[in-house]
Amino acid sequence: VVSSPGASRAITYAEVETTTTSTSAAITRRARNDQTDPLTALYNRRYFERMMEREMALSIRNDETISIILLDVDNFRAINEQYGHTGGDAVLRNVGRVITEHVRHSDVACRYGGDEFFILCRNATISNAVGFADDLLDAIFVDSFRPGGQDIAVTVSIGVATIPGVRPIATAQEFFQCADEALRVCKQRGRNSVLHYSMLDRNQKSGTH
Repeated sequence: VVSSPGASRAITYAEVETTTTSTSAAITRRARNDQTDPLTALYNRRYFERMMEREMALSIRNDETISIILLDVDNFRAINEQYGHTGGDAVLRNVGRVITEHVRHSDVACRYGGDEFFILCRNATISNAVGFADDLLDAIFVDSFRPGGQDIAVTVSIGVATIPGVRPIATAQEFFQCADEALRVCKQRGRNSVLHYSMLDRNQKSGTH
């Protein structure tokens, strides 16, 4: 029993433990909320960027292979215009759910902003990452969006990059630029597909060399 000066009764050890546990749980919830996107329950951009810096440093130091996947919902503006922001949010939640169902425990997924999603795949070669991206592409297309009972097929475009890769990469920003370039070319080619940075020719790698 713990005595509390001026209190009308003694505070038991169990009550002290309960209070401490409740405080710790509240702190944990706040920390989780600070790093989680409220719409999709994936990690948010702020957390992901910090984590990427650490993963890059570990990968380079340990000579390990990692891949990143940058996914963008095709024609998302048109979806918002036709079905409103409620419909757009439903699409983003569905995409987030499909990603959650398909990532490995070692992968880290986030909603990077707007209709963009980012996945870090540890120990994933080019072949591993592209295969996984293809699976995501198919799964999202099959998982139709149904506003008012009407099936609307949602497609995505996916850019992928891997280190070690076809060019030296020293920072997380350079790594992201490679996936972003692959995504940009993917959209130029007609969307609804997967493209790895190593598949781009020199003229398509603007701003990353």
